[in-house]
Amino acid sequence: MELVRNGDPAAFDELYGRHRKAVAFVALKETDNRSDAEDVVAEAFLEIFRALAAGTGPREHFKSYVLTVTRRMAHRRNQLARRTKALEHDRALEPIHPHAEQSTLKEDSTMLMQALRSLPARWQTVLKCIDLKDMRHAEVAARLGVSPNAVASLLIRAREGLRVAYLQQHVRAAESDKCAKARRLLARLARETIGSSERNRAESHLAVCPSCRTVLSELRDIHSLMKARNRCRSASRISSPPDLSAGATPPLYEQWQRKEIPHGTF
Repeated sequence: MELVRNGDPAAFDELYGRHRKAVAFVALKETDNRSDAEDVVAEAFLEIFRALAAGTGPREHFKSYVLTVTRRMAHRRNQLARRTKALEHDRALEPIHPHAEQSTLKEDSTMLMQALRSLPARWQTVLKCIDLKDMRHAEVAARLGVSPNAVASLLIRAREGLRVAYLQQHVRAAESDKCAKARRLLARLARETIGSSERNRAESHLAVCPSCRTVLSELRDIHSLMKARNRCRSASRISSPPDLSAGATPPLYEQWQRKEIPHGTF
């Protein structure tokens, strides 16, 4: 835990491999649905990874902590399932603007592609293989020369990296070098995955820079929208769950999974 907290994300592989089976057992028991259980496992480990990377999270008794988070995630998903019918009714009342929606999707696709290209090559490989090609962890492990558990842990970090990179694509160009340095931290600040020292630097600049405070506010609004879309998408998947045998898929991959981003473009 301390290694991850001190800037060694690869150390999370050991935590994931050691506790994955227990977390999967609890998730399946709490949800009674394999697809939902896989989502809960991914969400629980991601939440803890984000907390550790930000310098917070558990300092001991990792197993108890991760099982508590797993039960909370499962309870949240069960509540979401009970609201699915009301959500679908609300959707039926929403006006449809196909031209505006198409334009938005095109812009989002461009930003998503740019975010993907900014990631380390190893992250791009695991995202492409699992989230685009639907390959199993064991297949990707053989390709990368690592264990399936290492692939699963790498996937969690790669997905978080993509979320941060996607948010960073919305950051406007800076007016000065000081602003540029601060704005490189804003996406992680919006997602609460930033370390304490970088947080202090960013917040010191934000205290005297209204322009960067506005950018951060915009990023937080986008982040809130991403989370809302995730809740809606999760609700629809509960009513008609797809095959997620290759691993849970987070909301930023909707366009990717619909194959709107062509193969071989990154």
